[in-house]
This record gives sequence, C-alpha cells and structure tokens, in this order.
Amino acid sequence: TLQVTLTPHFHPKPSTLAEIKTLSGIALTDNKLTGHLPITLSPLPKLKGIGFDGNQLTGEIPKSYGLFSTLFKVLTLSRNRISGKIPKSLV
Repeated sequence: TLQVTLTPHFHPKPSTLAEIKTLSGIALTDNKLTGHLPITLSPLPKLKGIGFDGNQLTGEIPKSYGLFSTLFKVLTLSRNRISGKIPKSLV
C-alpha cells in the first residue's frame, strides 16, 4: 500500500492521485486547497483515510464518500467551510 502526504508546495491533480490503485492514505492538510471536495478520490479500492483539514474547501461532502464508508477509517474535514448534511452512510 502507498500513503501520500502532500506539502503546500506540491499540488497534483486529484485525477492523478485517483490513478494510483494501491493508495491507502492521502494527507492534504494545510495545503490552501479551495473549491469543492474532489469526487474523483472516492473510488480508490484500498483508500482507508483522507485528510483534508486546514484548507478552504466549500460545499457538501460528496455522497460518493458515503459509499466507501466501510473502507474509510479516517476522514478529516475540520477547519474548512464544508456545508450541508453529512451523508447518512458516514454517520
């Protein structure tokens, strides 16, 4: 398995990360990311954790994240501007 921790100076496209099928963890903490949470990260079969805390992400948590909630051990979204309801499958 592979875990990736990205620094504020390195910003690959989410679609590039989605091509790494052995990826088990992604830490994108404090990377000044903006926009909505990427939907393209959720179909990774071995993904156990995503850290998006400390960015400027907005919008709702994609429902697709809930589809993979049995795989996720960690999903951190603190210190963002996330709105809306948490998908029931993540609760």
